[in-house]
Amino acid sequence: MTTALPACFGNGCKILCVANNEVRYIPIEKIKVGDIVRTYMQGDLPVEYITKKTIINDISDCRRSMYRCKSNPELLLTGIHSVFFDKPVTNYHTCLFGKYGVFAANSDEFAQVQTDYEYDIYYLSLTSFTTEEKDANRVFIVRANDFFVQTTC
Repeated sequence: MTTALPACFGNGCKILCVANNEVRYIPIEKIKVGDIVRTYMQGDLPVEYITKKTIINDISDCRRSMYRCKSNPELLLTGIHSVFFDKPVTNYHTCLFGKYGVFAANSDEFAQVQTDYEYDIYYLSLTSFTTEEKDANRVFIVRANDFFVQTTC
């Protein structure tokens, strides 16, 4: 049986954060609970939890396979991680805050990693300040390596 994985960031992804009153990118592997992440429309929010897991890249399952951004190779996501664009893109599955989301596995901007190497992946969850947001399993849009991507509460 295959265990479902949430959308995750690979090692080396940089998330836009606010630290010491300065907005800057921080590598995902250095982010910790309580750090402040800059969201697209929901303000600056603290990290509620971050988990790390090691997977073996499985090209037969996009949930367990890594996808690298063609224009920014440091951006490495699992295939079910949504990336958001200003205009409708082929295969988009959602529209949030006027941005169109497509899974990395379905995006022309990303290529599937074809090796069976082990990868450290990180799941990032931000604190939600309202019960309604928590109950709705709210998706936040954050910046990772200059791209808009999803994370949750």
